[in-house]
Order: sequence, then C-alpha cells, then structure tokens
Amino acid sequence: MIVVMTVLIVVILITLGIYLYFEYFTEEEKIKEENEIIKEIDDRISPLTPPAVNFEIQRIRKHGIEEVMRKKGTSWRKQPSFSYNLTIDGKGSEKLSFTGWDTWYRGWEQFAPIDDDQEYVDIQFTIFETEQRLLQKTVNEVEKIVLEFNSKEGRWTGDDYFEDKDGYGHFNGENYEVWFDVRLKDYDGDGIPYWTEVNKLNTNPMIDDSNLDPDMDGIPTTWEWKWGYLHNLSDNHSFLDPDFDGLDNIEEYKMEKWLASPFQPEIYIEADFMKGKTFGPDYVFWEESQQLLIEKFSQRQYPRARNTSNSITVHIDDGRMGGGGEYFDHYGEYMEQASGILSEYYKYHFDDDRKGIFRYLVMMYDAGWAHPQDNKGWYDAMGIGASPYFLLKLFRGFNIEPRMRRIVQSIQVMHETGHTCNLIDYCQGIDNASKEAIDYWKNYESCMNYHWMYRPAPNLRILWGKDYGLMLDYSDGSRDEPGHPDCDDWSQLDISYFQKSAHLIEGIETM
Repeated sequence: MIVVMTVLIVVILITLGIYLYFEYFTEEEKIKEENEIIKEIDDRISPLTPPAVNFEIQRIRKHGIEEVMRKKGTSWRKQPSFSYNLTIDGKGSEKLSFTGWDTWYRGWEQFAPIDDDQEYVDIQFTIFETEQRLLQKTVNEVEKIVLEFNSKEGRWTGDDYFEDKDGYGHFNGENYEVWFDVRLKDYDGDGIPYWTEVNKLNTNPMIDDSNLDPDMDGIPTTWEWKWGYLHNLSDNHSFLDPDFDGLDNIEEYKMEKWLASPFQPEIYIEADFMKGKTFGPDYVFWEESQQLLIEKFSQRQYPRARNTSNSITVHIDDGRMGGGGEYFDHYGEYMEQASGILSEYYKYHFDDDRKGIFRYLVMMYDAGWAHPQDNKGWYDAMGIGASPYFLLKLFRGFNIEPRMRRIVQSIQVMHETGHTCNLIDYCQGIDNASKEAIDYWKNYESCMNYHWMYRPAPNLRILWGKDYGLMLDYSDGSRDEPGHPDCDDWSQLDISYFQKSAHLIEGIETM
C-alpha cells in the first residue's frame, strides 16, 4: 500500500512538473512573441527627412453676397477684402491679404518644422476683416479654424475631421468657406506619413504611392488611404458614388486637383461665351452671378447624400480650370433648342473627357433652356440669354441696372441648372407660363416658377414700383395650402440627373 501511494505521488509530481514546465515556457514564448511584435513597430515620425508640417490653402470664399447684391445703389461694386494668418505649432506667418469674393484655386502652402518625436501638432487658421470708419481702422477676427494634426496617422481633428458634415478638408463656416489640406513632409512625397506606411499600410516609405495601384482598381494607394478605402482590396470605384452627385470615385479622383471629394456633393459647370454685337458687350457669366449661384447651393443640404455633407459645392470653369472661357461669334437670332447652335459648341468645344463630369453652359444672345445635345441624351447642356436685348425683353422694356442684371443672370442659371437636377415634371408649377398659374401657384416661391423667377409676383415690390419676383432659390414646400400648393424642390433635387438620358424636353416659352 505504501509502495502504491509512493508511486502515485511520484506520478503526480512528475505530471505537475511537466505541466508547469510547458506552461512556463509557453508563457515565455508568448512574451517573446509579443516583444518581437513590439520591436517590429517603428515608432519614428520621419527618419528619412527632417519632419515638417505642410498646410495648403486651396480656396477661400466669402459668404453673404446676396445680402450685398440686394441693396440698391453701387455699394455692391466694392469687393470684400480680408487677410489671414496661419499658425503651426505656435509658429505664425505674416498676415496675407486678398480682395474679392473668392480666391478660387490657389494652392498656397506653408511649411513649419516640428520636433523629431512630435506626434501632435496644433494648427490655427484665422481670417480677419478690416473695418474703416472715418479715420479709425478696426481689424476684426471673423473666422477661425483650430485643428490638431497627428503626424503619425496623417489625419487631423478639431473644427474639421474625417467624415464630418461639411467634408474632410472643407470648412463651411459662418462667414467664410475654406478648402485646405494638411500633410507631413515625407521622403517619397506621396502625402502618407512614414509611420503609417511602415506600421499600417505595409508600403514602402521610399516609393511614391500616389502613382501605385496594387489592387488594380483604377485608383492609387494615396487617394484610397486619404478617403478611407483599403489600398490592397479592389473596389468597384467606377460604380461607387457615396455622395450621389453623379461623379463616381474614378471621376472624383480625376477631379482631385479641383477639390473633388467622394463625400462632398459637387456640381461642375464649364461656361463659354458668345461675342456681343459690334461695339457691344460680350455675353459673359458675371463674377457676382457666379458667386450668387455658388452661395445658394452652399447653404443647402443635399438630401440624397446620406450622412455626408450639409452643403453642395458648385465649381465654375470660365477659363480658370483649363476648359471654359471660349468666345464664339455673335448670332443675333433666338437660339431655339432645335437650331443646332448649342450642339455645335457642345461637340467641338466641350471635351469628351469632361462629359459626365461637367455641365456645359453657353451665355448667348437670346436663349433660355436646358436640353441634351447628342444621342446619349444626357441633360447636361444649358443655353442662357445674356444680352441687353434679352433683359429688355424680360422686363418689358425697362433697362435694368447692372446690379439687377447680375441677380437676374444668377436666377436664370439656377433655373436651368435645376432642370439638369431633376426639377422638370414632378410639379406642374414648373415653367407654367399661363395666366391662371400666377395666382394658383403664388405660394410656390421658386426660381423654377416663371412667376417668381422674374415676372410679377404678389407682395414683393423691389423695382420701379413694379412687383417682380427675382427669386434666387428653390422652394422647400413649406408654404403649401388648399388652393395654393407649394412644391418641395430641394427634396426632389438629384444632381446626378445630368448623367441620365432625358425623357422630356423642356417647353420653350415665347415671350
């Protein structure tokens, strides 16, 4: 019995010893593996080049132009003026000044060195306006963007952040709208920080990934990383359109230089012009009219873009983006849709690689419609009357002042743009020129309603004692009542409609 107990105790001790031995060494192996993993993480910020943060100011646009343009007089001719100051990690620059409503596409850049191991960098971008009253000059801070940049991740948080409501790298403030980008200076110049390349993406920090497409889905690693896609997993970017603006991700990537974002709905318009009569003005798209149009869309949320932007960005190429700004010979007759004049311009002056991205706009002698111009049937071309004769005809012989001409022109373009955005047949108040429609549709306060666009409208006296609408807006349907319906244009808006084959032709009104 004693022998049996002894043997049993020995067996138990041997078994326990074996268990403890393997448990100890297994744990040791785990610790060793974890230590090896820790050793594999390269926590350096920028070992290949001295670390510096690059802040790029891509565009700045001032809000509030409609309020200025609605005031009678000549004060609208005075261009706004502002200055800005950029501070990176406490290192500031001198205030730089600009005059105008919009800087358009600038690409101003400022670099600031940071410490070798500095993970977080504070950035402040401030806009100032100067107010002159008699002999006293006051400088007021009117907009401020505060960010914290992560030099390892290459992303920022604060007043702007990834997947925020107004788009990454786009700040739509109370007084100004700003587009910008922040990057850590890196050896290969692809915009992806060293730490992210070696620890997260497993890419080579010495090779430019802005031109490499390892998953062969048509878009390089840098763009996919910036917008949250996996660079090593193929996506159907030619189909993906997360902001529902009609531009798929391939097209968004193509337009990156012009501030395109896959999560920020955009409308791109290329504008060409017709020459005026001898000694007369050319028929151009006035700067103030452009800004009025841009401003109106920037104030509205696009209902189809789920969980993305609170605004729609309009980009206008009248020569500044390398495609628009051409002048055509004068034609003195009304440009009927069926005349073929616009289709000629569309075919030979609107590049094929822009079709499906841009709408095409021609400022003409006497016109006013949107209509497809080739067998694709895309609703992507507009003709706008911009001559003094056209305006005289609209206002029954009154030669309206330059300020009002600019407002009217912006309304015209917004009206025709609405047709390219699905505002056609869903509401009978659209383009209804009948006398009966004046009273019946009086609550439909929209530029899609002729009687609010520029014709006599109730309770709005703003010009020579005459009642004119001059409504620069789409309706939101909030004024609907029995016998006087309203239509909700904004909820019907589909800015991708210009890529769809049209099934209707807008009727032409004879004035």
